[in-house]
Amino acid sequence: MYDLSIQRVKKWLSDNKAKKVLIQAPDGIKAYLENFIESLEKEVEVFISGSRAWGGCDIALKEAKQLGIKHIIHIGHHGPVRVKIPENVQVFFVPAFAKISVENALENNLNKLGDCSPIGLLASLQHVNQLKSVKKKLENLGYSVVIGHGNLPFDGQIIGCDVSAAVNIARKVSCFLVIAGGIFHGFGVYIRTGKKTLILDPYRKKIVDIQKTMEKFYAKHLYNLAKALEAKKFGVLVSTKPGQYSINLARKIAQKIKKHGKKAY
Repeated sequence: MYDLSIQRVKKWLSDNKAKKVLIQAPDGIKAYLENFIESLEKEVEVFISGSRAWGGCDIALKEAKQLGIKHIIHIGHHGPVRVKIPENVQVFFVPAFAKISVENALENNLNKLGDCSPIGLLASLQHVNQLKSVKKKLENLGYSVVIGHGNLPFDGQIIGCDVSAAVNIARKVSCFLVIAGGIFHGFGVYIRTGKKTLILDPYRKKIVDIQKTMEKFYAKHLYNLAKALEAKKFGVLVSTKPGQYSINLARKIAQKIKKHGKKAY
């Protein structure tokens, strides 16, 4: 299902004389790690992080420290995001490109594209290696296609907190087609651009228009804002994940709330 680059991982572990390693992966990939782990266990002691891995901002540094591990294999993301990795810890990032074909999902759902053209083509990391073939397929069918480029390593790549590849081409396209499992990666594209956003999901073999889902999201968001206007006490939450720890921002938000005569904790 995924290319886990086992030989590259083994070479990295050998070159760095690792004796034990912590494996970290998103929940959706964990189920496919059995052979990968068994292969590594022949050479090093392997520990598996049971916590969720939301992105390059969520590296299991605390777990590694508790276990006395200096080598982490982080699967499913391209690299650190807003995280400074300690000098005594080394992290090897495995993109885990998907081996599943997107051809069937595309061919069986072309009617969902309608007359949308030009199409802005994007993908989650697992599918950036399939962007060129999908672009060629669509162009052969008469569509004009643009692959965006943003702040991330791969053309067309988007992550939850960075959809610059979409923003940079928003004025050039009529809609976006995002290759990804599930609809999460399309949310940021729709929110930042306001353009029609379709998800090409090769796992469910569907193309999904997320507009109705986003309309429900906005309705709930506005409802929550209205309720918040009536509130007198607020709790400001801070994530402790390495790349999400924004304590200074939380303090500023709390101060602004207090300036409006309300309590903030």
